[in-house]
Amino acid sequence: MQNKNPKLGPLGIRFFSYVQARHLSIVHLGELQRPLGLTPLQERRLLARLNKSDFIFRLQRGIYIIPDKITSGSSWMPSEYLVIARYMEAHDAQYYLGGLMAFNRHGLSTQIANQFTVYNNKVSALKKFGKFTVKFIKVASKRICDFDSFPIPGEQQNVNIANLARTILDAIHDWKTYQILSQAYGWLKKYSADRKFLSDFIRLTAQTANCNTKRRVGFYLEKLGVNNSLLLPILKKLNPTAGWIALNPSSNQTGKTIKKWGIIDNVKYPQ
Repeated sequence: MQNKNPKLGPLGIRFFSYVQARHLSIVHLGELQRPLGLTPLQERRLLARLNKSDFIFRLQRGIYIIPDKITSGSSWMPSEYLVIARYMEAHDAQYYLGGLMAFNRHGLSTQIANQFTVYNNKVSALKKFGKFTVKFIKVASKRICDFDSFPIPGEQQNVNIANLARTILDAIHDWKTYQILSQAYGWLKKYSADRKFLSDFIRLTAQTANCNTKRRVGFYLEKLGVNNSLLLPILKKLNPTAGWIALNPSSNQTGKTIKKWGIIDNVKYPQ
């Protein structure tokens, strides 16, 4: 390759020639020593210099993102989506983006997200990458489903974002995180007349939600007039219970009790 930027230096040119020839998107500390004939100290200094000069991006200690090509005379800053996708790749994790970003994408909310929320099956942490923050929520692998993959502009990489059914179910399932349960019930009511959405939502609830969420969703859909035959996948997953849970646990715990679902109906329904 030609030296398009003098800041690279001879060793930097060798580095990019090597990673591009092998189509590497991520480099781990230790994997350059043998192919480039570097000592451990030389490798650390090379990666630190390239990162400081914005030729590569440090994901975490010892792991770096590599651009598809070097820009001429300007620094490279990967998009938030690329950082998240590559971080999950580095951890061999299944994932999707959810939370406020997904609420916005599906037109459910206009609130601007101050951090990204990533559901995955490997990492539980709050991480800061440059100027943005990501909350990684570790969940069972069975919950990493019903997302859409979109190409990241300018990159040879896709990013996974929760679809509408997954997004609304997460808002109900993880009500303690989002504190918008009544609003989420309103979203569910709005889209329940859509047969495709309803079928996907019931399947997703039956397959991935915890017991309390199944009870809340099943009762609420029945309250909306959904046919009992459509709710059978959820009913079949429920175990007999002598306990009661509130439809909205953040509200007053009084209301009509529904034995079939073990629910205290304490919600004022949106008109």
